[in-house]
Amino acid sequence: MIELAHKIIREQIRKYRAGYKSPEEIDNALYRSLIDFYNLLFMPKINSQELSRYIKEQVCNISSTNSFSLAPDFNKPIIIKSNYVGNVYEGEILEEREYLDRINSAILTPDLEFPIARILNGNIEFFPSDAGNYIFSYYRSPVKPKFNYTVPDGRNVVYTSVGSIDLDINPNSINNVIVGSLGYLGISLKEDSLLLEKQVSGN
Repeated sequence: MIELAHKIIREQIRKYRAGYKSPEEIDNALYRSLIDFYNLLFMPKINSQELSRYIKEQVCNISSTNSFSLAPDFNKPIIIKSNYVGNVYEGEILEEREYLDRINSAILTPDLEFPIARILNGNIEFFPSDAGNYIFSYYRSPVKPKFNYTVPDGRNVVYTSVGSIDLDINPNSINNVIVGSLGYLGISLKEDSLLLEKQVSGN
C-alpha cells in the first residue's frame, strides 16, 4: 500500500503544482494522517472492528515483582486477566486514586478473582501480586510507514520493498489516510475526487 499511496499523492502534487515533496515528507504526512484516523476510531459510534488490528497482549509473569514496563508501542489499555492455577479472571485497570482506595478497602479489596491494575510512570502494576501471571491487553500505536527508494539515474525515485514499511491500516481505509496526508501537504481534496483519480489511473 505504501507504494500505491506515494504514487497517488505524487499524481496529486503534480496536478495541483504543489512543489517538490521528498519521499520522507510524504511519509511524515501519511503518518500524521494515519494517527488522525487511528484516534477517530476511538470516537463513539465508530466501527470498532477497525481497531482489532491494533490489539496486542503482554504476558506478565509474577515472580519477584508485580510491576512491568509498558511495551514501546503501548497506546491505550483495554483489560487485564489473571491466570491462576488454570483459571482465568478478568480485572480492571483503574486510575491512581481508585486503585489505592480499592487496595485499602475492607469491602472491595481486590483478590485473585477480581484483580486490578494501574498505569504509572511507564509501568503497569498488578494487584494482588500472587497470581501466576497476568495478561494485559492494550491498543498499540500504528507503525510509522516508510517508503524506501533508490535514485538510479540521479533524478527519478524508484521504490524498493527492501527496507520499506507498509501503511499500518486496513486496505479499505487507505483513501481516508491519503486524503488526510494531502491536506498536510497543502492540497485540499475530497475523497470522491481522489477515488475518481484512482479509477482513471487504473489503480
